[in-house]
Amino acid sequence: MENLDRRSRKTRIAINNAFWNLMHKKDFEDITIRDITEEADIHRATFYLHYEDKYDLLEKNIREIFYKVIEYDEALLATNTSFSYEILLSFVLHCDEYFDFYSIMLHNRGTLFFEKTFKEILLERQKMRYNFFTGNLIERELSIQFYTSAVAGSIEWWIKNNRPLTPENLAHQLYELLRQYPDWKEL
Repeated sequence: MENLDRRSRKTRIAINNAFWNLMHKKDFEDITIRDITEEADIHRATFYLHYEDKYDLLEKNIREIFYKVIEYDEALLATNTSFSYEILLSFVLHCDEYFDFYSIMLHNRGTLFFEKTFKEILLERQKMRYNFFTGNLIERELSIQFYTSAVAGSIEWWIKNNRPLTPENLAHQLYELLRQYPDWKEL
C-alpha cells in the first residue's frame, strides 16, 4: 500500500509539474489533457485516476496554495481579531513566496476562476474578522467589500508589475491607506 501511495504522489507531482510548465507557455484554455499527459509522460487514463479534468486540476492547485495562507491566518485570528499590519504583512509575504504561481495565474488568460476564488477567500477571511464588529450590518458589508477590493487590487497590481515594492513596504503602505478608513479604527 505504501508503494502505491508513493507512486500516486509521484504521479501527481509529475502531472502538476507538467501543468505548470504548460501554463508558462500557453493560456489555460489552450491546454489540453493530451498536452498535460505528454508533458508528464503518463497515459491519459492515469491522469483521470487523479483528476476529473483540467479544471479540477487547476482548482485543486489553487486551493492548495490558498490553504497555506488560510492556515496561517487561522493562527493569527486566534490571537488578533483586529485589522493589523502583521495580518497584511503575512498575506503579502505569502504572495511573495508564491510569486510564480500568482504571476502565472494573473497573467494567464482563461483563469477567471482564480481571480474569483482569490477574492472569495479574502472576503471569507475578512468576514471572520468582522464577526466581532458590532455596528450596522450594511456598514459592515461595505467595509468588508472595501477592504477585500483594496487588498486584492493592490496585490494584483504588485504582482503584475513584478513587485516594485518590498513586501514590507507594500504591507506598510496598504496598512496606512486602509487605516484611514474610519471603521478600521473601531475594530
